[in-house]
Amino acid sequence: YNVYHTDGFELFDGHMYNKGAWVLHMLRHQLGDATFRRAVKAYLERFREREVITADLERTFEEVTGHSLAQFFQQWVYQGGYPAFEVNYSWDGEHSMARLKIKQTQQVNDLTPCFVTPIDLTFTIPTSDEVAKDEHTVETRTQAMRVIVGEDGQVEQSFYIPLEREPVMVRFDPEGWLLKTLKFERSTKMMRYQLAHDPDVLGRVEAAEALGEDGSTESVAALKTALFNDAFWGVRVAAAEALGVIGTERVQSILLQGLEELTTPEFSRVRTAIANTLGNFQVPQQAELAERSAQALKALLERGDISYRVEGAAAHALGKTRTASCVEQLEKFIDRPSWNHSVQRGIFNGIAASGDDRAIDILAAYLDDSKRPVTLRLAASAGMMTVGGNRHLYSEEARQRAVTALCQAVEHDSWEPVRAVSSLALMSLGEKRAIGVLERVASHETETRAQRDMRLAAQTLRTGDKSEEQLQLLRKDLDQVREENRKLKEQLGAIEARIK
Repeated sequence: YNVYHTDGFELFDGHMYNKGAWVLHMLRHQLGDATFRRAVKAYLERFREREVITADLERTFEEVTGHSLAQFFQQWVYQGGYPAFEVNYSWDGEHSMARLKIKQTQQVNDLTPCFVTPIDLTFTIPTSDEVAKDEHTVETRTQAMRVIVGEDGQVEQSFYIPLEREPVMVRFDPEGWLLKTLKFERSTKMMRYQLAHDPDVLGRVEAAEALGEDGSTESVAALKTALFNDAFWGVRVAAAEALGVIGTERVQSILLQGLEELTTPEFSRVRTAIANTLGNFQVPQQAELAERSAQALKALLERGDISYRVEGAAAHALGKTRTASCVEQLEKFIDRPSWNHSVQRGIFNGIAASGDDRAIDILAAYLDDSKRPVTLRLAASAGMMTVGGNRHLYSEEARQRAVTALCQAVEHDSWEPVRAVSSLALMSLGEKRAIGVLERVASHETETRAQRDMRLAAQTLRTGDKSEEQLQLLRKDLDQVREENRKLKEQLGAIEARIK
């Protein structure tokens, strides 16, 4: 539902800013820094204080470089999508040759092409057969090369690269120049080496993510080392998140250790990631570990943190554990002041993630109170979006109360961001009775962002498919199980009373 109406600001989205910047980033890589800067200088001088279109940029760059850029602009600007690469690596020891099979898996059609683009490859090779015996060797050299993929519409190509000896590390687009997705499976041994020794931050992040899917003792040890010792906070964050994917008791101990030891301000982002990850240990799947996470997160909230982001993440994660008293514990911290109620947003998200029906009434009370600060009401509406993402945890009655509160906010809240987020929360709840309210309010909404979100929500709800019907059946089954569980608890309580 990408319909632009009367306001030009609607055009200024991620396609213009994020993709636009990345397209220039790729163009700079293909042309080289010096040539790119000359072309930009010529473009700015030629069109100073004048209106321009994309073709003006393209023509100027072609004149400066002497090369046609028609294919580049056609596939990256005038068409849509991006390449989705699947790469397979193997080593032929008999012929001392690396083989890379590169496949573009995106759906190729009139909108999205088979991309023709240069790809950088690097192979890190031990300097001698003797040092190659040490899997942790740093006596290496790097062999780089560039290949062209996608020519003549080939979505799958194989490249054979002769090397002196088997590489300890293989990278595809090592510095992240290309807008893409990448699935590149290599051995865990190679990934552990890459995490420990790749000078490129992106490579170490890539390795951490890959090791999170392994879970072996060696991989956990490598991730722990990165969490506590890597020079860049982003790699430490990736290591924490990868450990959270593994989700064992041993991993939880490492994360709790990190939360206790990485306490200085420069590690605030790392503590945020650790706190988020501790919420992955949940009741009922890992009840004991969930309780352990909840205790650590509660202690963090009670003592506070120098970073509001850490506190907000801890609050959200505490709710995600779904331990018995998490809602009551989170309620205690709602009145603690924070800038723009940033911590309260985490608290409301945590309450919403709990799956406790009481969460709806707590959020609705803050959302409906016009005397509350607007940022607090916005935090409550964001919490309702989290309810939508966890709607299968809530009873039908509770979900209907949430829909009623959100419809009230869409119709009557005085602040446009609250109306906009409440519209998206209604969309996440998937309740079609909200369509009438959304369309009626959108017809006279004066703020275009809120109006667009209302229209988007109404359109999404109207075109919901059969998966929603299946979800309704699952909800009904879950409600029946809850009711049976409640009756069993009552019977058990009666039996215990008789015994006493």
